Amino acid sequence: MAPAEAPDPANRLRANYDRPRKAPDKRLANKSRASKPARPLPALVATPRSSPRFVEPQRSLGGDPPNSVAQIPGLPGPKRPTMDETPFAPLGVNAAGLRLLPFIEASGGFDSNPNRVAQPPKGSALARVDAGLSAKSDWSAHEARADLQGSYTRFLAAPEASRPEGTGTAALRVDVTRDTSADFQLRSSITTQRPGAPGVPGDVSSRPWVATVGVTAGATQKFGRLEVSAAALVDRTSYEDAKLSGGSVLAYSRDNYAAYGLRTRIAFEATPGVVPFIEALGDRRVRDYAVDAAGYGRDSTGGSLRAGSKFEITRTLTGDLAAGYGQRRYEDSRLPLLAGPLVDGALTWAASPLTTVTARAATAFVETTLAGASGGLSHTVSVNASHALLRNVTLGAGVSLGRTDYRGAGLSQTTWTGALKAEYSLSRSLVLKGSYAHEQLLSSNGAGGYSADVFLLGLRLQR
Repeated sequence: MAPAEAPDPANRLRANYDRPRKAPDKRLANKSRASKPARPLPALVATPRSSPRFVEPQRSLGGDPPNSVAQIPGLPGPKRPTMDETPFAPLGVNAAGLRLLPFIEASGGFDSNPNRVAQPPKGSALARVDAGLSAKSDWSAHEARADLQGSYTRFLAAPEASRPEGTGTAALRVDVTRDTSADFQLRSSITTQRPGAPGVPGDVSSRPWVATVGVTAGATQKFGRLEVSAAALVDRTSYEDAKLSGGSVLAYSRDNYAAYGLRTRIAFEATPGVVPFIEALGDRRVRDYAVDAAGYGRDSTGGSLRAGSKFEITRTLTGDLAAGYGQRRYEDSRLPLLAGPLVDGALTWAASPLTTVTARAATAFVETTLAGASGGLSHTVSVNASHALLRNVTLGAGVSLGRTDYRGAGLSQTTWTGALKAEYSLSRSLVLKGSYAHEQLLSSNGAGGYSADVFLLGLRLQR
């Protein structure tokens, strides 16, 4: 039996050539139904050109892809840790919306002239304790600030020279409206009078203290960039009676006085960094006793007018400076008019991220009981520099020059001081400190001058 032949494809096509086309199966026909709208594609995202957190293969081809090229955003990378610019600064304590920065410091050293006397001095070892507190509010409205510092120095070989020192200020601003505020300030200070100072005999057995307490209350109103403020000032100054080596007492408490003043100030914000102002002050000083021990009536009336500006020339140069003229007239016609130019201000220059230079100037009318002298006009200038040698090591140096002219007595005194200091932060809470200071006073009458050198080494505990 012969094998069957394979079908010829050509014959198969030829056989179907004349046959009619079959009708399509209706079951397979596409029924008309409403088509659902397609989900829109995500919007095109431009390729980031500066972020290093995206991988861009196109960069290897010679440039960034055009903005029309779509790219799915990548996940953000982990944030880089920020560097602490002040790793050894105190953190403080939060209490009732206030940031409190307390400290206490104990130090010891040597003073070549504890009493600041002219005759050949007798040096003494010393022990000193300092304490203080700084506070600042972090409220959404209003503001409170405080800065308190006090110290007591004990001289082992000269106990009569032991003395307290301290200053303190506390301020409160109450925002009545957006443009109106009420301002309050409380201030105090305590210091001592040295033997041989004008009006103080050289044979006092101890250094009599001088204490001042004052309060200010005022208001500030803003008119756009114009700011107008007015304040009333009341201060009380008290003197301790001095005990002489012979046993007698000098009643310095007779010189206690109260001062009442009114201050007005107008400031205009020319630019965010420059705020010129003009300030006027008038006051009246009234003593508990109209006549002092020498028979002079020292009640007085004074006034001053200053003009200046707060400024920020660059981010590294900021400060404020004011100049003007002031005078004080005493009721006793034998006391001459006390008058002269006024210069006050401070200038801070950040020479580098590690070095800061600060210059200050101050003027004050100094009260005195020196017979024939109405008072003293004091001018002081100082320059201080600080350099961070390491993150926990800071070096500092400073120099100051002061001059006081006592009108009516033909007396002037010049004081200059130079100081070096170093701080080594063991941690945020412990700081090792060392300092050296040289102080010298020169008097126009050749008497009452002195020279002193002070060495200190201490440990500061802060929070």
